[in-house]
Amino acid sequence: MGSILTRLWGNQTVGQVTAVPDRPVVLDAWDYHTVWANSAAIERAGLDRGIPALKCGKVPLRADGRPLGTFQEWDAIDLIRSRIPAVTPSEMANRIDYAAQVYARAGVTWIQDAWVDEDTLEGYFLWAGRDPRCRINLAFRADPRQWHSQLDRFALHRACVNDLKSPFLTARTVKFFIDGIIENRTAMMLDSYCDADDAYGLPVWDREELFEALAAFDRLGFQVHLHAIGDAANRTALDGIEYVIGENGVRDRRPVIAHAHVIHPRDLPRFAELGVIANFQPYWAQIDRSMTDFVIPGLGPERAEWQLLIGRMMQSGAVVSFGSDWPVTDEHPIEGLATAVNRRSGADAPTLLPEERIHPATHCLHTPQPSPTRPFTSRTAALSASAWMQTSSGFPPTRVIRHPPNSQKFRCVAPGSSDAARIRTHREPLGNKI
Repeated sequence: MGSILTRLWGNQTVGQVTAVPDRPVVLDAWDYHTVWANSAAIERAGLDRGIPALKCGKVPLRADGRPLGTFQEWDAIDLIRSRIPAVTPSEMANRIDYAAQVYARAGVTWIQDAWVDEDTLEGYFLWAGRDPRCRINLAFRADPRQWHSQLDRFALHRACVNDLKSPFLTARTVKFFIDGIIENRTAMMLDSYCDADDAYGLPVWDREELFEALAAFDRLGFQVHLHAIGDAANRTALDGIEYVIGENGVRDRRPVIAHAHVIHPRDLPRFAELGVIANFQPYWAQIDRSMTDFVIPGLGPERAEWQLLIGRMMQSGAVVSFGSDWPVTDEHPIEGLATAVNRRSGADAPTLLPEERIHPATHCLHTPQPSPTRPFTSRTAALSASAWMQTSSGFPPTRVIRHPPNSQKFRCVAPGSSDAARIRTHREPLGNKI
């Protein structure tokens, strides 16, 4: 299927895409949880005659039963994407190199690809043999439909990556999607959405099977990394990690819950109790169009105050890490850190939960020693703390950012289970310039 691929703003159901009627058109939403397709794409995929039953996905239909043109989440999106020609390994390596260059320009030296499908691996092998710009850890996506067969395959893929002996490529992690996102009402909620009666989101896994899969991959020594947005998804993720600990015993496993967007107050202490790394996207902690148009109307006023509880999470003693979720949001660490400190998009913008703001000194591992001639500023702290944002998996990078280039190198160490369960602050003099 030849197609026009692009990214658009918005998450709501829309009518069929009518642009370029004689050529298949597939349009990604900005968050990668929704695609829109025109009639030519729907017909080419053989979906104009009906949609098969879907376990994890939604396809709104017209009155006559034909797809409206919106495909939400896993199984629905695959109906369209499976007909798009596969990317060659060489082209995939080029795309990886482009992404690595984007991060390098932002000062990031370690990244995690948190959604790695097996058909991209050869591209990564080619990339690792070139001139890598940063270190990448691969997080293989666990598929609820075939995770049993993935156990041996993922272990084999990890061994192949290890055999490369490349200092720039590792494969330590398995990624689990627990739910979708709030904007299209697929994030799993304990209570229904305020603007959609009896809508509680879209679970990706059966609960018991999720627990079994988590324990199985953990036994193979993989780190588990769980996407959880809604309060029900975060509770399920925590329950799953608790199950893993009970089944496999205590070890330095560093499980990660990514996003942790909406957390019921009862569940917040469990992150520290279970040794779970809360991986926030701090750039989301602002009142922007996504928040006002999609998120808050669905959550309502009470649950809107359970969002992105970075301050309380740090105070609870849990390990907190930051990530960008690029290309969904800005890849520059300092932009995310500034939002974590200010919780707003500009000086005149409203503040999202000001009590959740963090002080720069609590978030950085190394900061310059303030003095009358060299005051401590949020920019100074952000430059130091940017290294921490590279450790969303809990594994430390080998390089961190220097500022300025002739200053003492910042040292970044990801806390293990034997360390104090919080991000510690160290201050050291760095010379006479900041």
